[in-house]
Formats: sequence, structure tokens, C-alpha cells
Amino acid sequence: MFAPKSVVKFGVISIVVYSVLTLGWHELGLKNAYKPWFRSFGNVTFSQFWFWSQATVKFIDADADDLFGRVNAVLPGKLPAGFQVPGAQGERDTLLVLMNRNAPGSPGFFRTASRITGYAPTAVMVAIALATPVIWRRRLWTLAWGLVLVHGFILVRLTVLVLHAGFAVPGKAYALFQPGPFLQDMLKRADVVLADNPTFSYLVPVFLWIAILFVFQVKDGRTKRSEIAVDASESPRAPRSAKRKRR
Repeated sequence: MFAPKSVVKFGVISIVVYSVLTLGWHELGLKNAYKPWFRSFGNVTFSQFWFWSQATVKFIDADADDLFGRVNAVLPGKLPAGFQVPGAQGERDTLLVLMNRNAPGSPGFFRTASRITGYAPTAVMVAIALATPVIWRRRLWTLAWGLVLVHGFILVRLTVLVLHAGFAVPGKAYALFQPGPFLQDMLKRADVVLADNPTFSYLVPVFLWIAILFVFQVKDGRTKRSEIAVDASESPRAPRSAKRKRR
């Protein structure tokens, strides 16, 4: 599909861009821009948890100095007696508050890491999209579609995480349903593969990028075939053979 020279150039550019984005998380302060975006994305998409109108998930900065106040603002007058804010958990910088209006006073809490869950796959997609050996207009379209699909992947990860850690846990007061043994096992496996495995932060964007390039290639092939058909229909017709002489 691409010439060897283009492949080498792609590898060099993608590594450089990804390295800059990775180092920039701390050194350039990119985390200060991405963390609020990650929380806003979660708050908007999970303002209603899928088909359950009674369920909401709030994303809060777990490293904030006024964390207790922020949690209290989300759950005014609903904090359980003796409630304590969950302690620090390494890179897990985002506190998720799970709420079920049918079970007031029984929220769920757990943390996730914005860098691993969202920033890592986004950085991979940005790096390989900008390094793709095609014209710049096609690179930007690849980047745009890539970011859309990556955020779809992030949404799936968060959904599996929220279900497995809270809304689908038997015995939880705020649980939305009681899954059977088979569904519990499926959620557990999905959580291990999608939500709790950093490797997929790097693999999934690559597969999505390949899918985008495949779609573009198919589209280009159809366009070329259409152009060939149009050119053939518009080309001057060959002169008709002379009429047979009368006998």
C-alpha cells in the first residue's frame, strides 16, 4: 500500500509525535488540559447512563483540595453517615460518583485514570494519523474520524468499568439490575480486557486507524471506477462502418 520509504517516514514521525505527547503530559502540562476534558466528556455522556434515566455518573477531580466539597455539591444532603472521601490511588485521578435516583442516599464511588483510560489511546491516534503518508487533507480527515472512533472506544471502556464496578454488582443498593452468572462473567472478562488492560490503549487505536484507511481506500476505488465510466461514456464514438453497398 505504501512505499518502504513512506513506511519508514511514518514510523519516525509517529514515534516522535507520540513521544512529545507522552512527555508533554507532565513536562508541557497537557494533563491540565486533558483532565478537565475527560471529566466533561464523562459528565455529558453519562448525564443519563444509557437507557436508565434514573442513573447518573459524575466525574470529579480526585486531586482537588476541596474534593469533599465537590462531592457534597453533587450529593447535597445525601452523603452517608461517616462518609470519607476515597483516598489517593496512584494515577487514578478521577473520582466517579454513581447515583441511582431510585436509591437515594446510596451512591457508589470509585476512581479511574484519565491518562490510561482516555489520553493514551487519544495520543496514539493523533500520532499515527498525523504520520500517515497521504496528502494533508486526507491526514486531517483521518485524524478527525480517528478521534471520533477513539472517543467511542473510551465510552465503551467507561461503560464496562461502571457496570462491572457498580451498576451491575449484585447486592449494591444503587445497582440498576441484578445480572445472572453468565453476564457477570462476561462483564468481568470485558473489564479485564477493555478497562483494566493498558495494552488495549495502544492496540485499539491502531486497528481503528487501519479501518479508516481501508474505508478511504474503498471509497477512492469506487470514485476512480466512476470516473472511468464517465470518461468512457463521454468519449467520442467510433465512426460507424460504411453501409453495405447495394447489390
